[in-house]
Amino acid sequence: NDQALSTKPGYVALSLVFILFGLAVVAASINLLVLRFMTM
Repeated sequence: NDQALSTKPGYVALSLVFILFGLAVVAASINLLVLRFMTM
């Protein structure tokens, strides 16, 4: 498994980008919910 990860840097980079994108979406949704509750 370690050798497979070392020989596929593009796959690791893609997974990191996917994780960061997911975190950004979660943060944006949380911000929208907080703003919606604050304005109520």
